[in-house]
Amino acid sequence: MVEVRWLFGYKYEDDFSSLNKNFWLVFDHGGYHSTPQPPAYEKVYIENGVLKMPVNDTDHGPELVNKYGIPVSKNSIITTSWRIKLHYANEYFAGTVFFNIVDYNTTYPPESINYNLSSDKGIYFARVYYRNYFYNEDKYGHPYSGNNFGFTTWSNKKIILKPIWDQWFTTKVKIDFPNHQACMWINDKLTDCLDINQTFYKKMADLNKTYLKIRFSPYGWFTGHEMDLDNFKIDIRENNSQSHQNNIQKIHKGWNIVGTGIKGDNFDTLFSNYPARIIWKWKDGKWKVWTKDKYLLNYLSDFEFEIIHNLPYLEGYWIYATDDFNVTR
Repeated sequence: MVEVRWLFGYKYEDDFSSLNKNFWLVFDHGGYHSTPQPPAYEKVYIENGVLKMPVNDTDHGPELVNKYGIPVSKNSIITTSWRIKLHYANEYFAGTVFFNIVDYNTTYPPESINYNLSSDKGIYFARVYYRNYFYNEDKYGHPYSGNNFGFTTWSNKKIILKPIWDQWFTTKVKIDFPNHQACMWINDKLTDCLDINQTFYKKMADLNKTYLKIRFSPYGWFTGHEMDLDNFKIDIRENNSQSHQNNIQKIHKGWNIVGTGIKGDNFDTLFSNYPARIIWKWKDGKWKVWTKDKYLLNYLSDFEFEIIHNLPYLEGYWIYATDDFNVTR
């Protein structure tokens, strides 16, 4: 698992070699409401690099959600993907992946939360559903029946797809807030793109802060259903060039881990006037290095380290500074 936060985005990858409890929280679906409850990690388990989420208790299956909100804005482009396998046990399976915006960056919603703006699960703006669910209507009176996969947004537009059961496949979702669009891929094939309408953006604007929560729910009546994951990735970029022009990042004396700016980083120009002594980058199975210290550069060259001068956007690196400084991108 790899988690990187940088000035203009966020990246997290998980191969589920173990359950990262610093990132994931497991709830009991039957108790996931506004009242805080103990985590329910016992409802899931790891087996051979697969996170297995069975429904073993009626109305009390697991729900997997990122523990803390991930900061997003109206300028965010959010790309997520996961490799998944699904099994339904009866005609009442409604597995879902929810994308919600919340206004708190905590495990549980604070008591002071304004429920007129955001519930504990937040403002829903996109949803992927995997269902074998046959019922006349849901609790709101809407028809809710079928054996299919689907994708919906706040505008209630839907993509309906042929389902895949009991075998691995990949789902990818890209949420492009600046262009008011959400797209979904199944096994790298684009299914369609949907609009995110202005009503959602107005609700989002009412929140003082905005964080992303993603919930995986193998919901179904009775027992025997299962949702398995063996890979999850999320990548968030901010698409607002004007706001990037005056962003300042604090570099402290000693070692720092830093992410590249939106245009990538050219070390020769970016750090030429700053007390940055050396940069290390692990890439392609080996260490790469940069320094403006000629004596140190000659010394490192004897060890056949590759000398680098720049890195593209969405890369992280270690930098050693001999003093504090602010770098402006």
